[in-house]
Amino acid sequence: MIDLSFIVADTLFIASVATIIFYSYVLFVMAFSKTKAFSSTFFRTFIFTGFFDILAIVALEWTRADYLLGFGHQFELGTRLMMAFTGTNFLIHVFGEVLMTLNRYTAACKPMIHQKLWEKVRMKYLYFASVVLSFVAYTEWFLTKCVYEHTVDGWKLIGREEQTLNLILLTAITCPVNLMQSLYDLSVAFNLRNPVVLWIQSQTATSTSWFESSHGFGDEDSAPNYHL
Repeated sequence: MIDLSFIVADTLFIASVATIIFYSYVLFVMAFSKTKAFSSTFFRTFIFTGFFDILAIVALEWTRADYLLGFGHQFELGTRLMMAFTGTNFLIHVFGEVLMTLNRYTAACKPMIHQKLWEKVRMKYLYFASVVLSFVAYTEWFLTKCVYEHTVDGWKLIGREEQTLNLILLTAITCPVNLMQSLYDLSVAFNLRNPVVLWIQSQTATSTSWFESSHGFGDEDSAPNYHL
């Protein structure tokens, strides 16, 4: 039987590279566009989140390559950092999604305080805080070394030096949440319908309704300017 694992691996790598190129192009257009809508807090947050999404893809590809090829002890620090980045970048992505959802909610439902809430200086602090909190949450991932075992096929990553409760809990939380988000994205893309998918969709119904209800507000100045 022919082993097609290397073809699958190459396919995933090609898909990741294509995603990075396309995503980078979209972010570049948004960042340097003179269109007023793209200068709004919503799209600036999208760009901020997108930058870390791209870094997450790079980190995931490095981690996957280590599992497939076995980089060994000489690249242990790099692998450890990349594994940690998969977690930190995911949290930053979640924080960014929350900020974008709240931004659209206030644009639609709280127009009188919308612009004051989303001042650029305040957003810089929020961006900085999201990065710091994400890195603090995954401190153990940065500090706990990876362990390799030498086999006939080369080096093999077998785990960490120690499995602390915090490390186990973070892994236990991150993996299901990533899986849930992936299933939700696939259900939207392919219109999948089953009880599990419907439950996942129901968990995001509120956020989606907030975004859709405010879809007409493209920038900060588009919110109605009501006076008491």
